[in-house]
Amino acid sequence: MGKQFIVYDGIKFWKASNYYYQDIRNNGNRTKKALHHYVWEQFNKQSVPEGYVIHHKDGNKLNNNINNLQLINDSTHRTLHLNQLHKNNEYTKKNNENLRIMREKAKLWHKSPEGSKWHKENGKKHWSKEKRENREIIKICGYCGKEFKAQFERAKYCSKLCYFRNYNSVKTFRK
Repeated sequence: MGKQFIVYDGIKFWKASNYYYQDIRNNGNRTKKALHHYVWEQFNKQSVPEGYVIHHKDGNKLNNNINNLQLINDSTHRTLHLNQLHKNNEYTKKNNENLRIMREKAKLWHKSPEGSKWHKENGKKHWSKEKRENREIIKICGYCGKEFKAQFERAKYCSKLCYFRNYNSVKTFRK
C-alpha cells in the first residue's frame, strides 16, 4: 500500500505516524508542516508561538477540524498526555518495572570502577576550592542572627561557636 494523501486548501498532505504533513521545499532544504498546525495558523492568521503546540481536544490526531484544535503550552500539553498514559494500568506497570530495572543498573554502575572514576573526577570539579570560594550564599545565623557568607545552602550558623552555643542551649532546654 502506497502513501496516503489528502488535499486541504489545494495543498497535498501525506500521512505518516498518525499525522498529515505538507512538504515544504525552500532553496533545496526540505521541511514539513503538520496539517493541524496549518489549519490552526490559517484560521488564527498567525504562526504557532514558540513554546506552544496544537492539541487535538478529542485525542483523534486525524480530526483536524478547527473546533478540535487548541493552542496549548508545551509543558501543559506533555503533562496532559502523561496523565492520560498513567490512567492506563498496563502502562503504569510497565513504566514502574522499567524504572526498577534502571535503578538497579544505576546502582551497579555507581559501584563500578567506571562509576567511581566518574564520581571522583566530577566531585573534584564540584568541590574545588576555587568554586567554593567564589560562592555568594548570604544566610542569617540561626543563633546570633548575624548575616554571613556560606559555602553551602544548608548552612545554618556563622561559626562553630554559634553552632555549639545553639546545640548546648537546645540540649539544656530538653532536660
